[in-house]
Amino acid sequence: MRIVLIAVLLPSAWTTTARAQQPHVSGTADEALLTAASIQRIRAALEHSPAITLASVDRAAQFRVVIREPQRFRERPPLDFSAGPVPPGGLYAYEQRQRIGPKIPQPLVIVDLLPIAHAIAGAVGGARRAGAQAAAHEEVQRGIAGYCAAQPNQGAGIQICAMSPATR
Repeated sequence: MRIVLIAVLLPSAWTTTARAQQPHVSGTADEALLTAASIQRIRAALEHSPAITLASVDRAAQFRVVIREPQRFRERPPLDFSAGPVPPGGLYAYEQRQRIGPKIPQPLVIVDLLPIAHAIAGAVGGARRAGAQAAAHEEVQRGIAGYCAAQPNQGAGIQICAMSPATR
């Protein structure tokens, strides 16, 4: 109910204060006194002490912030490497192979050939790329030589024809 009354009275209060603050353009003495009286009211309101003082701002804070981060590595048990090496496929697969099939000895050395194959493929690709670049360079040199030969005076005034083939 109070909110409704405030909502109804608030706009009417704004309109009355807006009308009182608007300057009247008239030459009568009553309106001049009304304006002088409103200025006196403003001066009297300004002479009162403010509601907020700086002493209330300088007080110490009445709250506390505590940040707690969980210690993730202290909660986990330490790693245990005392079990020894794990056979290929895991311990259970090893035991299963030993029970089912013939006794196949584990290899002493395991070599991964995939990185070696990648290195060989990279070397072959690099050799092909270098050969293609050399062939393209020779083709461009032949094209420039043919262009310069077709020009009058073997392209004497053209900069690319004046350069030696080694620097082009």
